[in-house]
Amino acid sequence: MEVPLNTSAQGQILAGQVRGAGPKALIGTADYLTRIASCNPSTVELGVSLDEPVDPGLFSSNTRHLPFSDLLAMGRASTTSVTRPTASETATILYTSGTTGPSKGVVIPQRYYPVWGRRGADYVDVQPGQVVYCAQPLFHVEARAYFLVSMLRGATAVIGTRFSLSSFWDEIRRHDANVFS
Repeated sequence: MEVPLNTSAQGQILAGQVRGAGPKALIGTADYLTRIASCNPSTVELGVSLDEPVDPGLFSSNTRHLPFSDLLAMGRASTTSVTRPTASETATILYTSGTTGPSKGVVIPQRYYPVWGRRGADYVDVQPGQVVYCAQPLFHVEARAYFLVSMLRGATAVIGTRFSLSSFWDEIRRHDANVFS
């Protein structure tokens, strides 16, 4: 199960999400891992940095730290078989924006992604080779939906970092997007 966190979250909002997620593994930039470490998560067994190395004392002494390249190599070399999840098992917990109170974790089952991907692909009518641009990052359900549609239809997905009214059309042109959200 994955729990993507809002990269803009900080303070009590971030601490609440980290506490609620109870992460065993964290993957992020060194900067972001440091911000999450300030929430004092006690469950972290593995910290994976996407860029520069992090201070080994960032989490508990039981936490193993790896660069992302080592994690990829371990995955490629692994002979462990993975059990296919059932349709009702949890795939993701996405936190809401918190517009009506504190952010809440929404449980998304495994079946959601393939069903939404197929329905979304038919609804949006994305064609192979097209470029699909979504201004929202992958901790938003909308970005995940457009990413799925792109994968299923052989299109290229371009995922933004946040919506900006002043740069939206420049981003569409820069990526030569045929479809956007």
